[in-house]
Amino acid sequence: MKQDISKVEPDFKPLMEYIRGVEKEVYNRFGVIVNLAVKELESPFSMDLITYLVSDTLGVSIDKIMNSAKGDMEVSAARHIAMYLIKKYIPKVTLVAIGRFFKRDHTTIIYALDHIEGVVFVKDPVAEKVLKCENILIQLKGNKNESQLH
Repeated sequence: MKQDISKVEPDFKPLMEYIRGVEKEVYNRFGVIVNLAVKELESPFSMDLITYLVSDTLGVSIDKIMNSAKGDMEVSAARHIAMYLIKKYIPKVTLVAIGRFFKRDHTTIIYALDHIEGVVFVKDPVAEKVLKCENILIQLKGNKNESQLH
């Protein structure tokens, strides 16, 4: 069931408008109807939305992020960034749930989180990608605070 944007708290309106735009874009490009709206607003984000945002921001296809095997460092970095942002912005999500979402073992999720946490505080190309995606999430949430990465 779609949420009426007019009944959403003002801080979440930009996010809900972005979600609607993503849903329309997916329908226009692929002819598939998706519902990315989050049922509970404990977190205004869903795993699908964060993964799409990372895909769109970094120019790595959703298919590659979700299905690609080891090998391509750019795809792996995008997947790790998505996992990190999911864990950070959806606090109640478990490592097992993230693993199921990405069709990976929870130990892979632990590795990804450790990897991203290890690079976000140093000058690293991956850190810049994380910052770019995270700043978009912060803007969508309506939070005027800057990223806590740097």
